[in-house]
Amino acid sequence: MLKRGMLHPSMRLLTVSLLLLAVSACVSSRSTRIGTAPIRPAVEVEQVVIYRTSDQVEGRYEEVALLNADGDHTFANEERLYKSLRKEAAELGANAIILEEVIEPNLEPRMSGKWWLEISSAVYSNVINPPNRRAKAIAIYVYRD
Repeated sequence: MLKRGMLHPSMRLLTVSLLLLAVSACVSSRSTRIGTAPIRPAVEVEQVVIYRTSDQVEGRYEEVALLNADGDHTFANEERLYKSLRKEAAELGANAIILEEVIEPNLEPRMSGKWWLEISSAVYSNVINPPNRRAKAIAIYVYRD
């Protein structure tokens, strides 16, 4: 018999599972400063422009940092990846980013001919260790001459 206020073990497992799912649903981003660009104050995220190639950048610019973002493929759509990259760039004082690549997870099933291996592989690949969607970019500061 459970004491008042205690969770049944199955409810405890469900609660922990939901918390892990919520944590893994986030997009994480990282940055590494490069070059000799001065440290600038942060800018508003909305001011950070996304360019697909460096040819699209009009005018002179300076590279500020290398950016990486990733997250679980079911929750981290491209919009969330780009938002995370823009936020990271804004914190560094960059006013634009140049996308280098977006990597989509390989969700193709692995067929071994043995159903129990396929099921265990699918559970491991998609539940225990879900594939991530990734993006790489360069944070830049575009001079407004």
